Amino acid sequence: MRQKPLAFIQALSIVGSDPKEAKNYLTDKRLTLLEKSILRSILLLRDHEFEEIIGLLSHQKSSDPFVEAQRLLTLGSTYNNMSDFKNAIYYYESFLKLRSELKESFKEFHATFCLFTFNQNIHNTAEMKKYFLRMKRLSTGSPFESICILSSQYAIHRINNNLNDALDVINEMERLMSEMTEYQVVNYLIDKFDIHLCLGDYRQSQKALQTMKTFRKFRSSANYNFMKSLLDYLSEDAPLYVYSQDYKEFPVLHDQIMIIKNMQESNWDEAESLWLKLEAAYPHLYKKNFSYEGLECLFSLCLKKNLSLRKDVTFNIAGKSKEDALIEILHQSASPLPLETVFQVIYGRASDSKDDFVKLRTLVYSTKKKKGVNIKFKKGCYQIAS
Repeated sequence: MRQKPLAFIQALSIVGSDPKEAKNYLTDKRLTLLEKSILRSILLLRDHEFEEIIGLLSHQKSSDPFVEAQRLLTLGSTYNNMSDFKNAIYYYESFLKLRSELKESFKEFHATFCLFTFNQNIHNTAEMKKYFLRMKRLSTGSPFESICILSSQYAIHRINNNLNDALDVINEMERLMSEMTEYQVVNYLIDKFDIHLCLGDYRQSQKALQTMKTFRKFRSSANYNFMKSLLDYLSEDAPLYVYSQDYKEFPVLHDQIMIIKNMQESNWDEAESLWLKLEAAYPHLYKKNFSYEGLECLFSLCLKKNLSLRKDVTFNIAGKSKEDALIEILHQSASPLPLETVFQVIYGRASDSKDDFVKLRTLVYSTKKKKGVNIKFKKGCYQIAS
């Protein structure tokens, strides 16, 4: 008869609620090398170290069905977090098949929550409801499980566009913040950011983002960079500065923010090229002509903003001097124009060096002097001050 890996089970039972204590098991001689790799991967999942997890777990298999089930579940969660749903569903289905053969109930709540999250990401509302009801049946009433249930309830209201009900859940969760793990707090704040954004309260979204900033690991994450950059653009017309290395583990976020950046700079061909890439990978979300079928979110709001500006602004500068053309496009624009866009419209090509921006600054200076126009430069954008 198979003997259960008791030390590994003990480590798994506390990794969600007490990750610091769980780390002690990484040096426990009772755990096999693969068991330690699985435990380490669950901890790395919180820090979004997806490539490292895949390297640790993809090429190892266990002859112990219980351990193998945990490996499959962890890989499924990793790919789910990466928005690689093809691989996620492969590992989740493999996990479910093995689990049914085992008739194993250990960590069933956790596994159900993972499957709920996966179906949330692919917008399968029927499966979300199924796993939500299962979570409620399985819950022991612990603070950790109660918070998971509330966050799932929020997701259901959100996907059904019941924004006021979703806000009520967020307010209820706020009273439980002291009982949340750090991982749960950050996820709660992301949801709080999201609901206020959709309700048009950018100030509250900004406050949630500022609270997230107090968590060191989140402050340096791709999610934080993405949320801060796009919120600043949405609310203040700030230019977007994107460092591709920051999004190494999040290719979808990288492509989304680069679409918005290219639209902001009027590089519509490049924006369309990136859009077609996402459309090929996720045809249920990305449709022709920049039509996004997902839930309203930070990306979709920025997308709408750019598409509305595109319709409103057609620069007519034929036959004008560069000084007059500069004044014309700044007058025509509904919002401050990024310096890259100004350069491209004036000179008919994309900027490719710092010398190009020196050239543009010289033009701006001469235009102000010759034409008596008050051109302001703020946060990488030009505008005519009233």
